[in-house]
Amino acid sequence: MKLCLFLLVLFGFTCSPSGVTTTWKADHAVPSRYHKIVVVGIFKSNNDSLKAAVENAYVKKLSGLGYNAVSSLTEFGPGGLSNMGEANTYKKLCSEGIDAVMTIAIVDATKEPPGKFGELHPYPNDYYYTHIWNYRNMSIDISDPQADNLCYCEAVLFNLSTLEAECTIQSGPFKQTRLLKSVQNFETKSFELMTREKILVKQKGHGKQKPF
Repeated sequence: MKLCLFLLVLFGFTCSPSGVTTTWKADHAVPSRYHKIVVVGIFKSNNDSLKAAVENAYVKKLSGLGYNAVSSLTEFGPGGLSNMGEANTYKKLCSEGIDAVMTIAIVDATKEPPGKFGELHPYPNDYYYTHIWNYRNMSIDISDPQADNLCYCEAVLFNLSTLEAECTIQSGPFKQTRLLKSVQNFETKSFELMTREKILVKQKGHGKQKPF
């Protein structure tokens, strides 16, 4: 339950990558099915415009495959569930029928180098728990588009029904001055990778979802 709960305190936050890779993937015989996926952009900024754009882009792609997907900003508002306690947050998610969370973050490469995700951790989900809790400390402040920080994009898909991570995806490092183009490229490449590796598949028996 902890894995489910800690994700929700992150709702109040928020590349030409040199490459996009799956750094960890769950070994399932068949892809997981989800009732409802919430997309969470974790970007440290006073402006929610990028968060909204990224979340809506992923929601549109997921909906195109037949998944029931929603943006955290649309579903829970700018403050999200960050001021709610863990128990109330969990109850809120359950009441909304959410059983999966996809996070997209921009990480400070000087604080957490890319390519280290899950390394030296025999139980990946324990690592994910600590790692995403620390997004508050590892995220780049994207308010200044001219800042010259080195960062990278990172996406994690969690199955809240099983409390397990399905996959993690990272971009290569890039300068913050390339932020907008890099984030847009990461959206496209990460989704292509998840469909190519059958992490996400076309849902049968679902009508076409309306994009947000």
